[in-house]
Amino acid sequence: MALINKIKTISLVILVISSVILTAVLWYSTPSYDEQNIAYIPAPYIAKDNYYVKKYLFQLTAPPFLISHTQGKNQLITQQQSTLFPKLIHNIHGMKLDGFEVITPTADDWNLLFHQTNGLEMSFLQDLPVEQLDAFFFQLLKNEPLFQSISTISRVWLFENPATKKSSIWFISDQDGKVIQANTDFDVDQWPKILEQVQQTPNLMSLEAVPTNGENPWDKANQNKPFSRILYMPNGSISIPQLTYSNQTIGIDSIKEWLFQGDNIEPIDLSKNESVFMNNNQILTFYKQQSYMVYVDNSKTDGTTSLGVGNEIDVINTKFMAKHHGWTGNYILDKMSQQDNAHLYTFRLISQALPVYWEGDTTKNPHLDTIQLQAGSSINAVSKYVRSLHYLSKKPTKQINFILPNKETILAELTKKQIPITSVNRIYPIYKAKNNSHGQVVMTPCWQMELSNGEKIQIGGVS
Repeated sequence: MALINKIKTISLVILVISSVILTAVLWYSTPSYDEQNIAYIPAPYIAKDNYYVKKYLFQLTAPPFLISHTQGKNQLITQQQSTLFPKLIHNIHGMKLDGFEVITPTADDWNLLFHQTNGLEMSFLQDLPVEQLDAFFFQLLKNEPLFQSISTISRVWLFENPATKKSSIWFISDQDGKVIQANTDFDVDQWPKILEQVQQTPNLMSLEAVPTNGENPWDKANQNKPFSRILYMPNGSISIPQLTYSNQTIGIDSIKEWLFQGDNIEPIDLSKNESVFMNNNQILTFYKQQSYMVYVDNSKTDGTTSLGVGNEIDVINTKFMAKHHGWTGNYILDKMSQQDNAHLYTFRLISQALPVYWEGDTTKNPHLDTIQLQAGSSINAVSKYVRSLHYLSKKPTKQINFILPNKETILAELTKKQIPITSVNRIYPIYKAKNNSHGQVVMTPCWQMELSNGEKIQIGGVS
């Protein structure tokens, strides 16, 4: 009996020791909580060459151009000219504004802006609703009562005010014939530095201010007349390269994998051209011949949460596009419109500093010049996503010198086309894109004019 008890005791000791050893092995071989969290699968790049342009909200909603006004000299500043443009945009975005008031500019006021002081004018692709401008400025303009009486903003002009020794800003509505002025905390001591940077930046395009009604607002004779829209036309011919790019393609499987979170969804072929992938409220339609996609998420919301435009775009950018590296190029917000009681945002490609417009009718099928997105409450944070599956290679494969026409040629073309200058809202340089016979994308610089009826025409851009 004593022997049996001794054996039991030894066995128990062995079991305890084994248990301690096993616990120690498990303890030291199991990764820490932090290590387990680090071991995640990174979000996929939808582009084959991992091409992705990271964007912040103020960069997505920035204007494509700035016009520098330095004591009578007007010059176009674009996104890719040294570090000047991004620095200026960042500073303007972060300004604090107060002292809003509606003003009626006199001829002396216009003369000050155009010929005497230093300023920066934000130049857009069309007149903007105040809500869209809010997405750029750190401060909500729509909360200011004065902006409720303005339909759109045509241009925004920041300038050195010699009367107050501070920097002031004008929000100009050409459509309504109104100007709202505000004070800013933009350091007036920056203006000499900006002027020096402008002077040191090579190849800036010199422009002439041309009023569409033919009456200079700075002339005393036009003191009591409504101010005109201003077109900025080149004084001389401008050399801008024509570019050729390889046409890259995103695989629809890469898009499907991201949108459906890895679920194995088989396509439903509606025709030889059209395939549909469906998963609960998600529908992805792939148009093979035109190589574009339309994604819709019909998940319903309770309608109690209303995000501002800036917040919606920020959600689209950070919770959707950034996660699948969807900005396959330098895109900026072009316009916003209403669709299905929600904002539909159209983002336009900027290449080598100029906005890209696909040649011909783009109303039927999307091309690589635009991406359309609509915010939503689903797991993917969007309710609509429309894009071409083509994108440009990172660098052009070929470039040749190309001459943009000057002011005289532009005006002559308007006369030839029987388009009165009074019907032109704005003019700006663009790249007109099309496929060549080798499947490459050729982008030719030209001038684009937006007419008062919404039509867009191009002048130049003929190889």
